Amino acid sequence: MAADAPDPTPAYFNGLQPGSEASHNGCTIKITSICDGEVRFDLVQQPDGQS
Repeated sequence: MAADAPDPTPAYFNGLQPGSEASHNGCTIKITSICDGEVRFDLVQQPDGQS
């Protein structure tokens, strides 16, 4: 997962599985599926004032 702002440094989350959540720069995602070459996720939380 990488974000453009405020810190563009990528964050690496190894071992995530469907149902896992990961947070970075105020955003939280929940992994919904992992297939060969593709990861799908839902945005659970984002910083206030962003859409």
